[in-house]
Amino acid sequence: MFSFHSAKILTSGEGGALTLNDKQLESFIRMICSHGMDTQRRFFFPVVGFIYRLTNMSAALLCAQLERSESILNRRKTIFEVYSEGLKNVPGILFRPVASWAEVSPWLFSVVISPKEFGHTRNELIQHLAKEGVETRPFFIPVHGLPTFREISIKRGVRLPITDQLCSMGVNLPTYNTMTISQVERVIELIKTLSK
Repeated sequence: MFSFHSAKILTSGEGGALTLNDKQLESFIRMICSHGMDTQRRFFFPVVGFIYRLTNMSAALLCAQLERSESILNRRKTIFEVYSEGLKNVPGILFRPVASWAEVSPWLFSVVISPKEFGHTRNELIQHLAKEGVETRPFFIPVHGLPTFREISIKRGVRLPITDQLCSMGVNLPTYNTMTISQVERVIELIKTLSK
């Protein structure tokens, strides 16, 4: 599955794509993506469906980015490399682990702040950067902690202490295609200044 939400590396504003090798599943997905209309009988709806098609304008926007995807991804990888090199020796800054067989998607540059070693909490870092005009994002709130799922999670006895800890310590640093190396270096220096 691929997401083309506006916050992603390659975007059409919304939408996504599936790749699969199951003809029966493909047929079902095509049906539910067109209001649940039977693909062999127009305007007959055997199931409840949705409308997930992209507009031509959105598809054109995405196609233009797909044509440039290699340069866009390389730019993001360069930003990641500068962040990694600049922050690797800062006490209390932890990077996400990557398996030897995997390659990191350069979507968001994420770090975990260990307050004891860094000397400040994740929230203090976010506030420090915000005062300097640098926008960050905390890690996404885990589903079991959201209001719509919290009650059922409590009833089921869901306990995810590591997930909760990562959520409270994680921050996504600015990462976007047109970000300059000097902007990345400025963020690094601001982080280093707080860690001293």
